[in-house]
Amino acid sequence: MGFESCPPNEAMVISGAFRKTPKLVVGKSKWIWPIVNKVQRLNLSIISVNIHSRGARTSDGVSTDCFGTALIKIPGKDRRMLAAAAENFLGKTTKDIEDSVKETMKTHQKSTIESMTIEEIYQERKVFEKECFENAFCDMLSVGISIVSYSLLEVKDGEESRRVEKAMIQRDSRMELAEATRKSTEAYLAELSRQTELISQNIFQKNKELEMRTASIYL
Repeated sequence: MGFESCPPNEAMVISGAFRKTPKLVVGKSKWIWPIVNKVQRLNLSIISVNIHSRGARTSDGVSTDCFGTALIKIPGKDRRMLAAAAENFLGKTTKDIEDSVKETMKTHQKSTIESMTIEEIYQERKVFEKECFENAFCDMLSVGISIVSYSLLEVKDGEESRRVEKAMIQRDSRMELAEATRKSTEAYLAELSRQTELISQNIFQKNKELEMRTASIYL
């Protein structure tokens, strides 16, 4: 048994011990009973989601490929949304959450494309972004996700669109590799710090024993 700490960018979900509903903890420490309590965590950090709508037709029949991006997060200060997110995403990875949101965002982005002409999309980009954001925002609230922002990055067609998609896939792969490297480095540094602390404690203990033996000689 002991305290479990929870940083501000995580939510700790504690179940068990005859609780009907899990206890939600953000940015605090909580006493946990082993075996009795089960602790799971939710990521509250902002997540970037890329949305690609291929071959969507505008209201005037133009086939387009649209690229958008959204920033999303699980709001830790809103208890109702946090509870909804725990119900829908507890035990899921950040990638699982991203994929779930991406499918919803693709639906709304495609719907917005179909409601406007190609000229309107080019000339009224802010209107496009506002409509897509507002529709998706309301839809995602029910599952505990808050959309922080949405931006339409590119509107393309034909061969140019396929080249951009390939570049985006390559970029995402580089980002995933960089993230994996970062996590590996953090794990190595944490283990190095732990080993250093153990060595320091051992040296302290040896010095203490030496002092005691030296003092006994002069008694």
